[in-house]
Amino acid sequence: MGSTPGLYFDALWQVLGRGCFDAGRHYWEVDVREAAVGWWVGAAYGSLRRRGASAAARLGCNRQSWCLELYDLEYWAFHDGQRSRLRPRDDPDRLGVFLDYEVGVFTFYDVTGGMTHLHTFRAAFQELLYPALRLWEGVISISRLP
Repeated sequence: MGSTPGLYFDALWQVLGRGCFDAGRHYWEVDVREAAVGWWVGAAYGSLRRRGASAAARLGCNRQSWCLELYDLEYWAFHDGQRSRLRPRDDPDRLGVFLDYEVGVFTFYDVTGGMTHLHTFRAAFQELLYPALRLWEGVISISRLP
């Protein structure tokens, strides 16, 4: 693992996790129950821009980040400015996130709904990858399980 970049963003309610990944398989869960109307859960390279609110800094709007988002009552998978609409059976309260760095798989599950698959991104990861969160209002929390 490399040195930790500044984790916070100056113009967005967005943050990178302290830990980063450059190999291996990893799983964590994110509680979005109290996140209200808008949240973004994903991962980003440490090179993601952290100044301003342009597309270069927003999760999912660039090549440096991947995310699942809830905004305006709609769910989307988002990377490099391209969005795919998701239609989960129920509104998830807790998301499971699985990363296999070498294989290039980044997958989201609805843990509340019994590990229902929501979306998988496939990529050739090339930099340190950090868990990332963005919030419109409310509370969001992330926990890493053993």
